[in-house]
Amino acid sequence: MTDERKRALLDKAVADKALLAQVPPIVAFAFGVLPLRKDGTVLTVASMTHASKEALRVLRDVLEAEIVATPFDERILQPAIARAYPDDDDHAINFPTFEDESFLARPDIARLLRTAKVEKVGRTGSELDAGSVVLASLTYKGRLSNVEHGRPRTSLLDTRRIKYELRDEDLVWTTEGERPIVWPEVAKAEPLASVLLNEFRFSDHSNYSPGSLYAEHSARGVAIAPTGFPFVIHPTEIQLLRVERSGALVFHAYDHEETVLPGRPLRFACRYHFLSFGQRLRREIEISVHEVLVVDRSMLSVGAGKPRWGCREVGRWFAIP
Repeated sequence: MTDERKRALLDKAVADKALLAQVPPIVAFAFGVLPLRKDGTVLTVASMTHASKEALRVLRDVLEAEIVATPFDERILQPAIARAYPDDDDHAINFPTFEDESFLARPDIARLLRTAKVEKVGRTGSELDAGSVVLASLTYKGRLSNVEHGRPRTSLLDTRRIKYELRDEDLVWTTEGERPIVWPEVAKAEPLASVLLNEFRFSDHSNYSPGSLYAEHSARGVAIAPTGFPFVIHPTEIQLLRVERSGALVFHAYDHEETVLPGRPLRFACRYHFLSFGQRLRREIEISVHEVLVVDRSMLSVGAGKPRWGCREVGRWFAIP
């Protein structure tokens, strides 16, 4: 079947709302399928070329139908799925997650994969005294790898499937000697903020699909208001939930909470698996909280111009411990 013919079939399916209703959005994105035709109890779907055979077997139980899967190149099928099931805040795709990579063998897996994950987080907000502000910095390191198609890093990559994102936004605080410094635009927002956070991010998505690589290297600063909690660091497994009266920061870390006390750096990590576009993926996240400083707002100095980076900030930009 030619690509033109496949595109025509997908366009027709996207326009058929009754047909699309045969597959819930979370199932379409998790399994990487789009319904093409329904004949009695048999559902014909377009599926990703590299979809796991085990996942397609599970799909039969999830949809309670006989499945005929027709392979489509992901560069054709993935945009069609996105058009068929447009994402929005009320219908965000949040894949169910599992600690064990063999989760497809669970006896209850069909039930678990029918609905999106609802993240259960604890208490949120700020208990900090209005006269104080927390200055914090952290490094996020995330790695996403494909359980189905893991390859040595020396394997050749597909140049059409490589993206490297390098981004440097303004930080919100630094120090000169012992005195904390913010900048004019931060100072305007600062009276409303509980936390001024500098964040350095490193992401490596290897073989999300065979031969692909997506990497992110970025820095940013953000002023978090008392109403800005939870502050999402990674949707939805890592969130800054609250700042306590002592200035301690409390993070939601996948299935538990981590508390970082002022003056006490902390590193924590989590790992989980999920199904995305018919393939089992493993995500590993490490958070290093470098500083948590509680300061009186009157001690902040307002600098001129743009934020200046010192040795500390440059070192974190290059991931030097």
